[in-house]
Amino acid sequence: MKRLMILCFVSFGFIDAAQRLDIQCEVGYREKICGDDYSCEASKCWINNTDILTAFRNDLRFWIESAQRRERANEPQTQLYQKALLQDLPNIQTTKRVEIKNKYGQTCFMDIKRPNQNTLEIEYNDCSDESDFKKTYQQNGQKVEIIEDGDNGA
Repeated sequence: MKRLMILCFVSFGFIDAAQRLDIQCEVGYREKICGDDYSCEASKCWINNTDILTAFRNDLRFWIESAQRRERANEPQTQLYQKALLQDLPNIQTTKRVEIKNKYGQTCFMDIKRPNQNTLEIEYNDCSDESDFKKTYQQNGQKVEIIEDGDNGA
């Protein structure tokens, strides 16, 4: 029985370690793109030893977990991310659209585009504010670069 418990503990430890990704971000990128605009969002990060689908799903899980920690699990953006998490990548040169409507009838959407084998472009409005956002995932060997374009919050 004791061996079984140790085996389970070690197995879960390996699973947890496999789910952690080596994420690094460029310091100062937001300031370089946005300047003093407090409503602007921009980031440039990369994940080593992964692929586009894993990087994209990792972002979705992060967004969902963040919302759950803030006790906003039922808000439209969380529902949108959960729905997107179930999607496979679109075929090359195609787009998949995931959408929901919030309680005011506004359409929250996520367009998942695959222009080529090594690129995934996400354009979305998650109903968290009036802005549309764009993220690009670029596969470079064993590394995925993730760029969130500057958004002025307008």
